[in-house]
Amino acid sequence: MKTLIVLSIVVLCTIAPFVQGQDGLPSAVGKSNKTEAERKTKAIKAFRLKGRGARSDNDMAAGLEKVKSALKKRNIRAKAQLKADKKRDVEVKPNPKYDQREGTPDSFEVANADLLEYLLEGDIVIAPENVAALETGSNSTRKKRKTISNQLMKWPTAAEGYIPYLLDEGLSDDTPDKVPIVLEAMKFWEDNTCLNFEPAKATDIDGLYFVNAGGCWSSLGKQGGMQPVGIGYGCAFMAIAAHEIAHALGFYHEQSRYDRDSFVQINTQYIAAGMEQNFLKATVAEMSTFTTPYDYGSLMHYTSDSFTNNAAYPTITALDSAYQQAMGQRKGPSFYDVREMNEFYNCNALCASSTTVCQNGGYRDPRNCAKCKCPDGFGGQFCEALQAAENTANGTVLTATTTMQTLTATVGTSVFYDAIQTRYWHIKSAPGTAVEVTVTAVAGVCSKGCSWNFLELKMGRPVGVINGINVQSPFEGTGYRYCCAADNLNKALISTTNLVPVIAYGNDQLTFTIKYRQGKHRNYNNNNNYNNGGAYYNNNNNNEGTDYNNYDGGADNNDNNVSAYHNNYNDGADNDYNNGGADYNDYNGDADYSANDQDLLTH
Repeated sequence: MKTLIVLSIVVLCTIAPFVQGQDGLPSAVGKSNKTEAERKTKAIKAFRLKGRGARSDNDMAAGLEKVKSALKKRNIRAKAQLKADKKRDVEVKPNPKYDQREGTPDSFEVANADLLEYLLEGDIVIAPENVAALETGSNSTRKKRKTISNQLMKWPTAAEGYIPYLLDEGLSDDTPDKVPIVLEAMKFWEDNTCLNFEPAKATDIDGLYFVNAGGCWSSLGKQGGMQPVGIGYGCAFMAIAAHEIAHALGFYHEQSRYDRDSFVQINTQYIAAGMEQNFLKATVAEMSTFTTPYDYGSLMHYTSDSFTNNAAYPTITALDSAYQQAMGQRKGPSFYDVREMNEFYNCNALCASSTTVCQNGGYRDPRNCAKCKCPDGFGGQFCEALQAAENTANGTVLTATTTMQTLTATVGTSVFYDAIQTRYWHIKSAPGTAVEVTVTAVAGVCSKGCSWNFLELKMGRPVGVINGINVQSPFEGTGYRYCCAADNLNKALISTTNLVPVIAYGNDQLTFTIKYRQGKHRNYNNNNNYNNGGAYYNNNNNNEGTDYNNYDGGADNNDNNVSAYHNNYNDGADNDYNNGGADYNDYNGDADYSANDQDLLTH
């Protein structure tokens, strides 16, 4: 969703410890030194619409007071909700010692310190007319998915027109220039959806008005008029601009989902006083359905220590600790982010008549229905192959046997402005087995969300209808991520299929070592494991692994068990393990696989 150039510096937000600010507001080191009147004046200037719908200073001031009052009431509701939430016996581990790097963007708390008292969830601008819903929680625009449902607040698709935008001259006032970053973020969304962004014409009334007015923030959905989107100092990163544009297109934060307690624990003891409203989750009535599972790696997810009162501890703990460093990534929109945007704007309808069959959880590209948009780790026209490397030699397809093997690799360079590198591997074991992987070493930049560099393992998530969501492939979502020496090392992980995609990303240099071998499947209990975050390494249900076949991205696999993975990893159709186990295909598509067949594309 955007239009022009493409740069690439992506990193994560650094959150400093909070201290007490003016008027009792918690703020971070580097807090606002402005008075309440100065902060209000800044908010009036920043949030004012351009053109149609613009309000006077007096109207803006009155509206801001309503919003501020509503957020205080929301904070009371949030504290009550957090107190009533079922407490889990999950250990709250201290944060790793994060590396401080030049070029790391500010957190929303820091960047928006002057505006926090007027912002929902740290970076969302609320119109005064929506205050009543904000106070009561009966927001009619917050129903279904992590997106708005009010059709009047959606923007036109490419078939209907375009989304106009204006770039304020102030975007170039300081270094770096934010214009190319905003253009890059719009281009990402445009390239990956059915939305077009074009410079506003004199006749355009509604659109996005990008400003450098302090902080990073946006309204939710189409508001009418040229609505401001703040990309200020400390926010000059493509991923942050893409995050704010996603709000403008209708996206909420991931951790606001009503089902979040099945995946994360909110550590109330570490939330800064007055910031509880940022952790209020939606009710089932407010967000009744989703089209994608909870995504730890969503660009719309908070960092693990957002709004903390103690930088040593997280406010959010993943119930499956191997996902802890995936939260708050600032690399860019995730596969699920993009897919949900396409579903939200009905972009998939453009390919309704296409006969293209996508594998491994991919879907038809609304810009070219003959191709597929693939989950990370997969490439090719139909997501049938290993994803192509970025600026380096790629990995290979590795065969796991019963003998432990080792993979050590390096990605990226230690030169800050060198090109980003990404490499991919697929580790595959024999039919009816699993892959056991142990991460033994990770050396690189330790950062929140692993946004400088990371090792990612896709051990597989349950497929079928899970919590009302149809998950077609175990590889759709973000996998386990590692970038710090303390990240769940030396724990044996067991895959849910006979394939594990491995991803190594380096915006700085990362070296890792993993050990892998063929393992046994275990029964995967959706109720006890997946809904508690899915502790894949907590292998308490080992058995002989019967009734498990190889994963197949293709269609027409005759399985009725929601949580079983009974398919071959290839393009073959109609493979049914319960028919006697015949006709297995190997990864290369060759027929008549046998346990002794070693032709597994090893390189």
